[in-house]
Amino acid sequence: MEILLSILNLVLKSLFLGKKYQEAHPREFLQFVVINYYSPLNIIHILEAASTDLWGGYNYDSDVIGATLMTSRGCPFACAFCANLQQKTRFRSAENVIEEIELMIDRYNCRHFRFLDDNVIIDKKRFQKLASKLHDLDIMFRCSISSVLVSDEYMELLYYAGCREVGIGFESADDDILELNNKAGNATTDMHRKAVKLIQKWGIQAKVYIITGLPGETDESIEAVKKFIKDVKPDKWICLLFTPYPGTPIYRNPEMFGVEILHKRFREYVQTYPSKCHVNLKKVGNGEILATNKDLERRYEHLYHWLNKLNPESMEYSSFNG
Repeated sequence: MEILLSILNLVLKSLFLGKKYQEAHPREFLQFVVINYYSPLNIIHILEAASTDLWGGYNYDSDVIGATLMTSRGCPFACAFCANLQQKTRFRSAENVIEEIELMIDRYNCRHFRFLDDNVIIDKKRFQKLASKLHDLDIMFRCSISSVLVSDEYMELLYYAGCREVGIGFESADDDILELNNKAGNATTDMHRKAVKLIQKWGIQAKVYIITGLPGETDESIEAVKKFIKDVKPDKWICLLFTPYPGTPIYRNPEMFGVEILHKRFREYVQTYPSKCHVNLKKVGNGEILATNKDLERRYEHLYHWLNKLNPESMEYSSFNG
């Protein structure tokens, strides 16, 4: 590792915006390198399939052995709260993805997967090619896509490929919140409602990701989420508390979104239950506090336990759960 860092130092120290490398803050330097020298690279398609030598299999407390994989990196959308910053999406080739899946089948008899891509179908032609190969492998998988991409054509293709669960970034049933936070593709609550129904129409389970504590939230926003869940009846849900991750639009310009970040102790920025809130919400313009971090924690706790009581079998407890 020391040798690798030394090489990295020699190669990159002269590239940092004309500054002396020694004068740059480590986080500032790392962010510069990632954004300017890593993200634009479109070489992901030539990477070898990930090594599985140390993988022992896991089943998420079920009888099914599953694995995760990522077929692309990046997202074209710019949701204000999302840690996956807007950037050019880079894709692995269909052949490269199939190679990894075949390896997992041959070595571990693993036929259940979770695709970690933000939008696995964002490149239609690529996924059409990938879908036929996935179908031939007779696997089952779950994935995530944006509500604005949900259509009969895509759902038919996903089901054919072996997809049996689709997660959407629902976040909130309050359209004012979705607009303020620049939700992907100008998504609305009505779009989310139609997306859930369309996913279920094709025999695929629909999962919604809920975030409380977002800029613009009120007590009425929480009630709107409860009404959405009861009316639309998604199959699964995950409820998380907003965290102001570094690099996101909200983190960079909190005043624009009516957010006061209380501290930057990043090791405390976690989303597993029980969660702590690290922001106050303020009125844009005059700074009037609309909700304290304790108010936001209370709302989160209320909705979390309401959802769990409504249907414990529909509740998932981590966004990393396969």
